[in-house]
Amino acid sequence: MYKVNVFSKFLYIPLHSFALAVIWYVIASNNPNIDYKEMLIYYVMCSVMNATFPFARKIRDNQDTIYSGGMTPFYTRPGGFFLARFAYFGAWLLRYAVVALPTVAIMALLCNGLVSFLPVLINVLLFMFLGILVAYLQWSILLIFTFWMRNIFGVIKIYYTLIALLSGSLVPYSILPRQFQDLFDVLPFKFYAYFPALIVTQGYQLHEVLKELALVIMYIILSFVLLNILLQRGKKRYDGGLH
Repeated sequence: MYKVNVFSKFLYIPLHSFALAVIWYVIASNNPNIDYKEMLIYYVMCSVMNATFPFARKIRDNQDTIYSGGMTPFYTRPGGFFLARFAYFGAWLLRYAVVALPTVAIMALLCNGLVSFLPVLINVLLFMFLGILVAYLQWSILLIFTFWMRNIFGVIKIYYTLIALLSGSLVPYSILPRQFQDLFDVLPFKFYAYFPALIVTQGYQLHEVLKELALVIMYIILSFVLLNILLQRGKKRYDGGLH
């Protein structure tokens, strides 16, 4: 099974690259004024954001832990179950930063020059962290569905599709029709890739940063509240004899 999984991952990379190439061939045919250097840096930033943490794999691992009764020792204080996983997430981010920080710094320098480099870097790192935190909380909400479903693989695939379409990691919002831009602009997915990448490639305005900061903090609070509500309901179902 391990060899099959490895083979499927190697197969996925060229297929995904081919799909992107076809998409961009169509886009370039209709948009001759595309700045390819900016697009290249944009996709490097999106790749950096998408590599932050193996969310789907860890969710599946934790799903098996919960369903098999592994949460029982934490039942009297279930916060410990998630606290340990959040600590693991934090340790992973420290390792990730070793590669991500130099990459982001180089991209910011290439796009903004030495004069604007530092404020751009500070802002993009801030929004990268907040975007990763939103992603962690929302993936954790998916994990809570384990209390109601034996296997949440289908939910994970749906969520992956939403991220690909709505985070800007497949196609930047700026290329989409205006009505889609307006809709996607109020959703949390843009903090997963699009907005941090946009700061690097196009800089920022203070009023825009403050507006987006308020929006991402609102999503962090809402996600945390929803996570706790679902956790309490999941605990009741757990106590009701599911395990």
